[in-house]
Amino acid sequence: MAAVICIDSSELILKDGARIIGNKADHGGGMRANNATVTITGCTIASNTAYDYGGGIDSEKGSVAIIGGTIERNTANRFGGGIYIDKDCTVELQNDASGNGVSLIGNTAAKGGGVFIEKDNTIFTINGSSCVTPSTGEDANKAGKNDVYLDDIGSGTSISRITVTGSLTPPGGIAARITPATYSTTTQVLDGSAVGTKYGKFTVTPNGSDVWKINDQGMLFLHEATVTGTDTSTDAWKKLKEAVTNVADGGTITINGKIKATSDTDNFGEILINKNLTIKGADKNNDKLDAYTLNRIIKVTGSGVTLTVKNLMLTGGKASDTATSEEEKNGSGVYVDSGSNLTMTASLIQGCTAGKDGGGIYTKGSMVTMTDSDIKKCEAKSGGAIYAFSNESPAPSVHITNGTIGGTDEEANKATGTDIDSGKGGGIFIQGNDSTLMLEGSATLTGNTAEKFGGGVYFDGGTFTMKGASRITPDTNKNDVYLDNLKMITLPDPLTGAAPVARITPALYGADKKVLTGSAVSTNYTKFTVTPEELSSGNTQDWKIKNDGMLHK
Repeated sequence: MAAVICIDSSELILKDGARIIGNKADHGGGMRANNATVTITGCTIASNTAYDYGGGIDSEKGSVAIIGGTIERNTANRFGGGIYIDKDCTVELQNDASGNGVSLIGNTAAKGGGVFIEKDNTIFTINGSSCVTPSTGEDANKAGKNDVYLDDIGSGTSISRITVTGSLTPPGGIAARITPATYSTTTQVLDGSAVGTKYGKFTVTPNGSDVWKINDQGMLFLHEATVTGTDTSTDAWKKLKEAVTNVADGGTITINGKIKATSDTDNFGEILINKNLTIKGADKNNDKLDAYTLNRIIKVTGSGVTLTVKNLMLTGGKASDTATSEEEKNGSGVYVDSGSNLTMTASLIQGCTAGKDGGGIYTKGSMVTMTDSDIKKCEAKSGGAIYAFSNESPAPSVHITNGTIGGTDEEANKATGTDIDSGKGGGIFIQGNDSTLMLEGSATLTGNTAEKFGGGVYFDGGTFTMKGASRITPDTNKNDVYLDNLKMITLPDPLTGAAPVARITPALYGADKKVLTGSAVSTNYTKFTVTPEELSSGNTQDWKIKNDGMLHK
């Protein structure tokens, strides 16, 4: 069945509102041009059908200039619902004399609902206000629904491309939605002199649950990826590592289910984060990364790099005490390198064990921000839940809003070291001249234990601040706050938590020793208790805190 208009090795000019409507053919339902020069100005090509390809227009070799007008509701069973661009052909969409561009609307095909572009020596250019209008409603982001399909069959470039050389002002802001035959970070989908300023005028059809975008070089980049796993998966951890490699800086990885490390090939080893990323789940009780004690879970490294973790559980991390380097012994849940940052929201770290320090998190000259997040059942020689240390710039900072560090005896974090430099900070260990710890909102430490000092917190840093309803739940034999080297807790505002909010164990007792500072000390000092001093006689001496933050008997 032939097209209603067939042009072969000749020239055709259509203009002045010509209408090609409701026709059917095998190829080129409305028009078929072969080795021809065609100019179409201000015309309508609509509701045509091709049983094979080119519902509106089938163009092979030659050139087709479309100036203004509309190509809409055309259909091809295979390729190119609106326009099919075959090899050795140039098609350009241009504005008419009144500044009106070409509109492709509502065209459909198995591939390339709007336009299908073959790979061999084809050029498809969009200029002015022309637009292959992205589908909406139920058809939004669906391949074959008024999209532009870039084919990969033939010689030359990896796939066909859209050329952008001049002004581009599509009415809805988007000139076209692209469906590439190949999704890859090496795939170029745009070229031309204006790509660097017009790349944002194009979107990309999702590849399953993965979201791709286009950069200022016209190249694809992976912006959002989803990794799915179950308890029996043997390659989910490997897929996560691949996603971390492929997702671009500033992108997002969504975790669906349980991503478990196993001894299968490449399905284990720490997840190395060296760019800004968000890794998120929907529910920390269901979506998790489980290292199964095979390795540390995550390492964050790189100046200014931030890892954001949301609605996710990290569990089963292990930093072995037999590791060849000191670094590998620390931070079994997350190791945050100097100058990097970790942000956790509505997440949980549990069941992680470090051979040395930082069972849950080890931070070295970096910022850790936790909101509505918990750390439980983690162990290390010091810093069962969190270990922060550095005397160099930048200093580590730990900021916790809401959430719980510890819990019941079973959920408690532990500092288990027995040598001279360990056994400190069952919950949190902070050391370093300018290191900071901030607890605010309803942040709670409870049930944590240390073999030596500071079951709840060991603090030998710069500033330790408590605000709001934060509380380091006092316990007779655990979860205390150990203040080394005359350090103090800062109270800038009244505390709203129920007394007592903490039990302080000073490294040095004496009436000249100050343990609280800040403008709210005079109204909040009674909310703190002091661990009795153990005397050489075997007896103990009780101490309290005065309204100026000083100790007194």
